[in-house]
Amino acid sequence: MPLKTSLTSFILTDCKIDDLFVEILTESCPNLKKISFDQCQTIKDQCLQHIGDNCPLLEDLNLNQRKPEINITLPPETSISDEGLEKIAKGCPRLKRLLVNYCNNVGDSGIMSIAEHCPMLLVLETEGCSKVTEDSMECIASKCQWLRKVNIRHCKYITFHSINFLIRKCSYLEKLDLTLCGNNQFEQTENDSLSSIAKYGEKLKVLTITGNKQITIEGIKEVICSCDSLTQIDFTVGSIVRVLESQVTSFINNHDQKRIFMRTGRGMGHECQIYDMNEDYYNVQLYINGLHSRFTI
Repeated sequence: MPLKTSLTSFILTDCKIDDLFVEILTESCPNLKKISFDQCQTIKDQCLQHIGDNCPLLEDLNLNQRKPEINITLPPETSISDEGLEKIAKGCPRLKRLLVNYCNNVGDSGIMSIAEHCPMLLVLETEGCSKVTEDSMECIASKCQWLRKVNIRHCKYITFHSINFLIRKCSYLEKLDLTLCGNNQFEQTENDSLSSIAKYGEKLKVLTITGNKQITIEGIKEVICSCDSLTQIDFTVGSIVRVLESQVTSFINNHDQKRIFMRTGRGMGHECQIYDMNEDYYNVQLYINGLHSRFTI
């Protein structure tokens, strides 16, 4: 029987770990509130079973896997799947922060299980989890309405419909990253995602929509005018970048309630190649602070 300790946090990065190690760790440290196995590529579902069985107080879990190399279009599959997340969900109901970036075997059933059993979730990151779809996002929005941060970068099956639902349900959301999700399409209709963000994102501080080709200056203006808590917005424009710059400049000069910093450049870089985007796309960043207008390029 392992000796019990009062340890509450355990962090490893890029280490080789196995089931036995995690079993001994969790049985010895039942009071763990934070576990981070960042980029530990040998972690498997059985490891998550031990965490679920032995760590009922867990609040923060980092299972991020390594981001794919630039020249690899299809990254190798990871050993963490929905089965492992379901064990975490059932055994760790106090979970507030879950990072599963680039765990590309994680899909809807695992995320839905987290939503069902972990209603106090505040942070969810599923960047690069291509099996995650709008079904799990809508479930998360319905069950975890205290969410503060959501990162769904590179989740191509999450559409603007589910993003609208997320924004409307999660009124405490402060950070939202939609880079290259929804197959790069945000349709500009009266009920589109930017309109929903402008209408319901009153507490939103950071918004990233880089790589979504249908973004318009009207949508950006609406968000800036309506989201009083906003401090940063990142987005992408194409060949009309100079026109957009002049439009934003004019808008900022007439909108003196906020301080705005804008920077343009080829920010997407190698990601354009991986995700089949036009290399001529530009990354535009707006930083909004204080009460005075300022524009820099």
